[in-house]
Amino acid sequence: MFSCSAFCFVVWYNLIASSTASRRMTTHKNTMALIKEGKIKMVKPRDKPYSQTHYLVINEKNEFNKIYKSLLEIENIIDSMARYASVIRKLRIGDKEDEESKARFLLNVYYRSLFDPPVEALLHILMVMVTEARLSPNDSEIFYKKIAELLQKQASQLSDLDLTERLDFILNKHIPEIKLMIKQHEKDFKKYASIYNKYHLDFRLQDELLQITNNIKARFPS
Repeated sequence: MFSCSAFCFVVWYNLIASSTASRRMTTHKNTMALIKEGKIKMVKPRDKPYSQTHYLVINEKNEFNKIYKSLLEIENIIDSMARYASVIRKLRIGDKEDEESKARFLLNVYYRSLFDPPVEALLHILMVMVTEARLSPNDSEIFYKKIAELLQKQASQLSDLDLTERLDFILNKHIPEIKLMIKQHEKDFKKYASIYNKYHLDFRLQDELLQITNNIKARFPS
């Protein structure tokens, strides 16, 4: 007998696996394979330890399931943030003193600070986890496709917003924040200069990033 979550998981896995595997497996065979791989497990009801009935539940400690659950959580927040992007598009850009313009600017800062770097970073971290986990080639392919899909979903959401505005956000917020961090720790950078110099680090990448961003802005004028 399936728990609801295990049933949904098996249905999802059947759909995904059938599109990537070299041959279609039956639900029964797939279920047996999932048990063997430790993705789902058979347990007896806690209140009926001597029952002949077993339940199939998701094994939360399984590496595949931990990555799967993490990607599901990220997808949920990407979907939730779509509402914020929609409001940003609806609010007009007017005079800087206009209340709606001020509200839009603040919402835009919140949206990008929360969404742009952290979500993408989490997906990159999970991609590394997929690479390092001992997963089957088919399972790895499932996750790589899912991560690519989520990156595309994030990019599509952001692409609905003004390109120039996005580039200006990098120029006026992210890069200045990097420069401020370097300035605040100037003494420490000098203190450890001999270590950094050994590895030929000059901490000028922010200037290169600034130039690249300006180049892109010039190549794709709105």
